[in-house]
Amino acid sequence: MHQNLMTNIMRGEWGNNSMHITDNILVSYCNGADAVLAGGVTCFDAMLPYAVNALTAAKDDPVIVNAMVEAMHHDLFTIINSAAMNGVGPETTVKAIAPKLLSTIRTAATVVAVLFVASLALWIVTGLKFKKSEAYKTYKEAKKNRGNKVEA
Repeated sequence: MHQNLMTNIMRGEWGNNSMHITDNILVSYCNGADAVLAGGVTCFDAMLPYAVNALTAAKDDPVIVNAMVEAMHHDLFTIINSAAMNGVGPETTVKAIAPKLLSTIRTAATVVAVLFVASLALWIVTGLKFKKSEAYKTYKEAKKNRGNKVEA
């Protein structure tokens, strides 16, 4: 993270108060504390231990804690001013509703699983019935007799 770019240009010159996201997290030299100090980058594309361990280790450092508070201010500013917050108020109830496609896929998977279990049970029962049948006994006897003739 580059502090001059993040703080002076983006926040100072451009007046950007929103959260900043970085994709530089996929390298082991990325440091979460440096990102927070550079201008409030708190949203990484992957929360890998080598990025966030520095923040945990610095929990008693007032400079880093103050930077984390400032970064959280920018994150909350972004969330509150986003379209996701439109119409949300004290009386708002949030319901989790599964998309119809997901419900359809779950139903289809359940039907396929039930049909598979039924087919497996039918296959096992049919096999057991066949082993008790006269045709199977005749087959086994013929196979045994055929093996005896080859040895003789």
